[in-house]
Amino acid sequence: MSEHKGNTDKTNQVKLTSVIEQVVWSVGAACTGAKAGVEVYTQFIGNNSEISIEISDKSGKKFDTIKKKMFGNKFWSEIIVPEKAKDELYAEVKLSKHGLEKKSNGLHLFPPIQIKNLKWDKLEAHRGDVLKMTADIEGLADGNEVELQIWEHDSDGVHDFITKFPVLIRNKKIEADWEFQYLEDTDDIPTHEESEKGYQWPEYFFRVVAAGKSADSGLLKFKDWLEFELKDEDGNLLANEKYVLTLADGSKKDGQLNLSGYAKEENIPPGPYIIEFVEVDEHESTNEESQEKTQTQEDDSISEELIKIVLKDHNSIPYSNKKYEIKYNSNTISGQTSRDGVIENQIPAEVMEAELLVWLDDDENVSHRIILHFEQLEPEDNPKGIQKRLQNLGYYAGKIDGELGAMTKEAIYKFQKLHSLPLTGEINSEFVEKVNNKFLNK
Repeated sequence: MSEHKGNTDKTNQVKLTSVIEQVVWSVGAACTGAKAGVEVYTQFIGNNSEISIEISDKSGKKFDTIKKKMFGNKFWSEIIVPEKAKDELYAEVKLSKHGLEKKSNGLHLFPPIQIKNLKWDKLEAHRGDVLKMTADIEGLADGNEVELQIWEHDSDGVHDFITKFPVLIRNKKIEADWEFQYLEDTDDIPTHEESEKGYQWPEYFFRVVAAGKSADSGLLKFKDWLEFELKDEDGNLLANEKYVLTLADGSKKDGQLNLSGYAKEENIPPGPYIIEFVEVDEHESTNEESQEKTQTQEDDSISEELIKIVLKDHNSIPYSNKKYEIKYNSNTISGQTSRDGVIENQIPAEVMEAELLVWLDDDENVSHRIILHFEQLEPEDNPKGIQKRLQNLGYYAGKIDGELGAMTKEAIYKFQKLHSLPLTGEINSEFVEKVNNKFLNK
């Protein structure tokens, strides 16, 4: 930095010395074919001063000359590392008007790097999904670090940066996980009618940057979900109501609420939506009508079936003494799980669907809302009954068709082997008794 000393009570003329302070590369190393920035810092050069930068390698071979103008004592330019450059690359700056020259430090060069096969493990993302990203890296040794960037795609090319993190190369590959979360308000996404180009799905890609070279993956589409319920003015849930859902992309979807007045639509385009219910007024009734309906139901002779449900966490620890409710039609069964996390209740045999609500904490908020589907179970000595029981116990994954095919026989054989029964692969009384006992006590 120039320094001047003198009296403050008179005019002084000072000649400032021009100088090139630094010539540096924006990266410490790069491969041929990659991008690298060169930065020049000066003092007292003046705007519009001509600058010339010669690019050469360690052998002295010249590849390019950049000629431009200086502004604000700072200059920056980006180059493509020449394919034939060897060992190190240099940038020599010349300010001919000022008689100044300065050479950069050496930019270490790698052999050509290839970034290939960039893949998401899924084509669609939902909130909370853990996505795996992989890519092959050639020309850079294992243990080197590359940068992985996540971007939200924009059809105009003005992509939105989301995040970045380092990843190590192992076995010439990189692999990383990322939990997908859409942090913006989906109501702000323009609908089909609001956008001149039509609805644009939120899409994402990842970019791998290695030694100045980069490559982009294919696009990942974000799909949302929507759940809702319908109540009348008295707060009563309305069951089986039909609705029409108008989605952000302009498409329409018909649906129907379940017995608890609840519906969930999955894999829908994110953004604003409209729900229209049809013929809601038909379900409004007076208290007297509701009482008459209840009395009629009580007078009818209704056969009941026992349902048994076991609630456990992901470590197979039972949810003991937890409040629950089972709702079907206009009825509600309340209770607490047993010490073993078991729920046992009788419900009418004709009920095909119910809703289970579970409170795991002491507050008023429901922890889990589960839709239960019921079907009549064939007798235990019937092939379909055996298939269904083995499926429930985790031994069988085929169709419930009553045929003793290869998959069914394999499941029977596996069960017999694990429970020290004769390995016949056939249905017999000893086998049926053991399966039924395991099924009832699951």
